[in-house]
Amino acid sequence: MQPRLLSEELFDATFGSPMRDVLNEATNVIDIWPYVSAVAQTDLGSHSIHEQFVEHVYRTPTDTYDHVMIMTDTKNVYLVIVVDLVNDCIYGHHVLDLNEKYGLE
Repeated sequence: MQPRLLSEELFDATFGSPMRDVLNEATNVIDIWPYVSAVAQTDLGSHSIHEQFVEHVYRTPTDTYDHVMIMTDTKNVYLVIVVDLVNDCIYGHHVLDLNEKYGLE
């Protein structure tokens, strides 16, 4: 399995409005953990995964993509695994730093 780091542009292209949290209702889910284990530490920068904990799963309104938000050891920073629901595979990953993006503290 070859992890694919998504650029900001590719990651943004997997959004839809409104995204809805389907963490408690998602079915037929892909096992993301082998993929997560293969993500290079360099992709995570100074962050590390926090105990295989999924905080949210956001789905596009067209049921095309899921964004699986994996908690890191830094508040408001997530490893996001993008799941392609149409092709039933992992599309790639992106480190989403909400502190940097939205000026959170």
